[in-house]
This record gives sequence, structure tokens and C-alpha cells, in this order.
Amino acid sequence: MALKNQSTVTLWLSMFLGALLCATAFGEAVAKIDGPETSEAGNLVVLNSGNSKGHVKRWIIPPALENRYIQTESQIAFSVRESGEFRFALVAVDVTGEATADVDVATHTIAITNGICDPVTPDPSDPDGPTNPDPPANSQLREISRDAAAKLNDPTTASALAAAISAVNLGTLDAMKADAQAAIESALLERKGASRDADWLSTWRRPINDGIKATTPGGFLADLQAIASGLIDSVGSAKPPVPAPVPDQPSAPKTFVTMFSRPDCSWCNRWKSEVWPTLESWDWELKEVFSTQSVPQFEIASPGFGVAKMTGFQDVEKFRKFK
Repeated sequence: MALKNQSTVTLWLSMFLGALLCATAFGEAVAKIDGPETSEAGNLVVLNSGNSKGHVKRWIIPPALENRYIQTESQIAFSVRESGEFRFALVAVDVTGEATADVDVATHTIAITNGICDPVTPDPSDPDGPTNPDPPANSQLREISRDAAAKLNDPTTASALAAAISAVNLGTLDAMKADAQAAIESALLERKGASRDADWLSTWRRPINDGIKATTPGGFLADLQAIASGLIDSVGSAKPPVPAPVPDQPSAPKTFVTMFSRPDCSWCNRWKSEVWPTLESWDWELKEVFSTQSVPQFEIASPGFGVAKMTGFQDVEKFRKFK
């Protein structure tokens, strides 16, 4: 639909009209949008303004497509996953005189069907609604990516792969596949340390390749987004690495003291009361053996001094030299 000689235009349009009014070339503005009226979700939709005429041509994009389209000099391209109607407008401006300009506005509405993100419409005759509906293919691909990456427990590589895959832009299907392959291989080649030992090829990449079923650029882009989302999910559930066990350190050699005594030996009992606790605090091994001697006898086995023997009451200082 074209609207000729509009008396009122949007504010942004008036900003560049002033410059055009000073031009000397005269003409007639023609705004024309060529493109399909219907398409399916996941397909790449291209609208063309090449048959329009005018010094200036400006597209007005539906708010729902903000940051979701690409634009060239005469084309708008987009791909969405949901159903709906999207109304575009094209404004063409051409100078008709020294102080006048001709303005033409064209609109084009395209209906998208078979959305893969559309909510399930409940059956009025079934109050409980659908039971366990099959998840969308992209949801399954996201789970495959997440579960496989979680098994590898390599969040550094998972983050790098997600960033690389997310950078693939919309284009032809073959070009996008080549870009995705190059992005994945580059991220895997840059691994370092323990990440190089993780088997990303068998555990993650092969299941992902088997799960991609898209046959359109838009569908392939949606698959890549699902794969990247699964990788990010796995990073949040990654487990910290288990530290390597520390081998048992051999214990330091100890000093052994054996006291030979008899129960009624007063010197022996005094030694056990005054000296024994100190030697225990040195982590020495102490042992008492029954003897018929009336005075205590000691046998000391020390790593640095060998075996020594002493008779009679011995104070702490006599044993200190064996430490």
C-alpha cells in the first residue's frame, strides 16, 4: 500500500527534509517494498526496496524485531522463531521544487506461521491440558549440549565455545555451517593445560552434530543459540576440580626409652612422676618393664645416638642430649 504526498511525517523525517529542499534536481518519490506476505518460523525473510525512487529512503522496523534484523542498502532480512504479523514501512523522499519535496510511504505486512516458540493452546474439552508435550527440537539440542559439556566438567572450554558459536552471523546456510565449524575448531585448538585432555570430540561435538536438523539459515541460527545456551548452563553446574591426594609423609624416627623397675622402687616411682611426662611431651615412646633391681635402669634407643644405658635416677637434663 502506498500513501502519496503525505502532509505530515515523523519528526526524524523532518530533520533531513531541510537539506533536500535546497537541491536543484526535481523528481517524484516512489516507496515500494517487495517481499513475501507469509513465511514459516525459522526461514530467512528478505524484503527489498530496490524498486523505490527518491533521494532518501528510510525503513521503519517493527518494535518486536529490534536488534533482530540485518540491513543492507536496499534490503531488510530477519528470521524469528515465533508466529505473528510484522508490519514494515518504507519512507521515500524526493525533491519536487526549490522549497517542496515529494514523500511516499509504503507498508508491508508479513505473517509468520508454525512458530517453534509458540505457547501450547489448551483444548477446551480437556481441562487438564496436554500431558507431557514433546519439547521443541531446540530445547532438546540445548539439553544435549548442556549434559555433554557437564560430563566433561571443563568450564573454561565451554565458555570459549559458547562465545565462539554466538558470534556466528546470519547468512546462507552453507556459509553459516562453515563459520560454525571454524569457530568450534578454533576454540578447541586454543585449549591449554588439563582442558586438552577432555574428549570434547566424542562426548560433545558428535552428539551436537547429530542433533542439528535445521535446513534453513534461521533454523540453523536457532540451533546454534540453543547449543551456546546449553554450554552456558553447564558452566553454572560445573564442579570444582578434586585436588590430587597428598601422599602420606613418612613419620620422623622416634626415641624409645625403656625403664626396668620393680613395683616397690621409690626412685622408679619418683622418675615416673617427675620425668616421664616431659619425655612424653617430646613424642618419645616410653615403656616400663618389670625388674628385680632396687634402682631404675634405662635403655635409650635414639636415631642420632644409637643405644645407650643408664642406671639410677636420671633427671630430665640427662635425657635432653638424646633429642
